Amino acid sequence: MELLFDNATETIPLINSKLDIYIKKYIQKPEFANVEAKIKIANILKIQPYKIIFLNSKFEAISLIINMLKTKYNITFIDNLNPTIQQIAIFLKSKIYTLQTIEQVHNTAVILSYTHYLTGELINLKSLSKKLKKNDNLIIADLSLCLGKIQMNFTKLGIDIAFFSSELLHAPKGLTIMIDFNDILQVSDYQFLENKNYFLSSSLSYSMEQIFNKKYYVKLKQIRDFCLKNVQNPKITFINLPSKKYNPFILAFKAKNTPFLSLKLKHLGLHHHYEPQKQIFRLSFSLFHTYEELKKCAEILNSI
Repeated sequence: MELLFDNATETIPLINSKLDIYIKKYIQKPEFANVEAKIKIANILKIQPYKIIFLNSKFEAISLIINMLKTKYNITFIDNLNPTIQQIAIFLKSKIYTLQTIEQVHNTAVILSYTHYLTGELINLKSLSKKLKKNDNLIIADLSLCLGKIQMNFTKLGIDIAFFSSELLHAPKGLTIMIDFNDILQVSDYQFLENKNYFLSSSLSYSMEQIFNKKYYVKLKQIRDFCLKNVQNPKITFINLPSKKYNPFILAFKAKNTPFLSLKLKHLGLHHHYEPQKQIFRLSFSLFHTYEELKKCAEILNSI
């Protein structure tokens, strides 16, 4: 399950206006779109543009990281990553650690997710990185599920290399951004690998500008508040998740998983995770859910 901004088909209302601008501005020299996109993203994240490289997928990003670091570092993964990424660890026969056991490693490039791929729980990355850095380890973080949703100081978090997917920031699917904060990989030497679909990078920079200037936060909170106000069912108990520990746009509630509830929620495009033992649902919202869809969601939850 992807927690938020994870449905590329829902980004169409956002990027249509960008397409017209792109065609008028870059039709003669499309490669300039990448240059300008890097400058914009660098300004948003307060880094230097040369630290950014646009790649085709997370697999390509991780492959580049592994190939560049394998002679100097051991490579390992933490189990809060998306299972598709964990498959890489299995293929490499690399050990997958938990957050409790990872502190024992030395001289290792540790690949992890800042946000648990299922529950939305944030790890204490600042504390973890301090412990790992004492043993000459690198922190390589997947920020896809939390970038643009919570404030991050990359220096204080101790991240050496980060990557994230375009579709989770309301840009079209097919672009992964990798940032080499401490010039470990020298990504500027690998421009020949860069994604050549220049519209993707241009759309991403546009989307990130909208997200980071807070235009979309209000609407997301309205979506969440709508569900809280319109679901009146004694069988459902809403749970307050502490914002410092969880993705702030997840709605959690306790209820039995009645027949077809998961199917109905999925049909509405509401991504969710259910913990049978605790009987806890976690719903996450995409920006372009309409109020009609939300009304249906409230009706479903009121009917169980």
